[in-house]
Amino acid sequence: MKRSPSPISPPHSLAVAGIRAMADSFQICQGAEHLSRAQRRQMKKLAARVEKITDADRKFFERFPHRQHRVRLAGSAEIEQKALMHGHATERLPPGRSYYAIIKNIVPGSQLRMIVVGKEGWDTKLSEQAARERFEAERTAQVTLVEQEMIELGRNRGLGACNA
Repeated sequence: MKRSPSPISPPHSLAVAGIRAMADSFQICQGAEHLSRAQRRQMKKLAARVEKITDADRKFFERFPHRQHRVRLAGSAEIEQKALMHGHATERLPPGRSYYAIIKNIVPGSQLRMIVVGKEGWDTKLSEQAARERFEAERTAQVTLVEQEMIELGRNRGLGACNA
């Protein structure tokens, strides 16, 4: 029996960019293919902690439906996860620097999260406009590609996209 392709199959551009979007949860994994078995086990351990953090982001956007952007201090599990994904140990930051998470609500229940380094003491109680500006200032071509793919996956699932 011939199987039809999944309606949510990632487009070719996703594969070319070395990014995999998992349609069920919209988790974005960049280059995870290089991880050793031990690193994959570590990622699995971190996943539960990261999920609690990202669940708080989801709840934030549910409480404030007019918001699409958020800036907060990054959790230690997010920082460790980023280091594993990039194939290096968690780096100790110089004095006066901290890790932050900048989140954009793409579709209800699905957020794009960037972990960035900024000056210690960034204001994290930002207005929507200020949080959006911070997101745009940190945006890369890869983030734009992932965002576009998440929007498309959301449309395929009938979720629509939040207004940008």
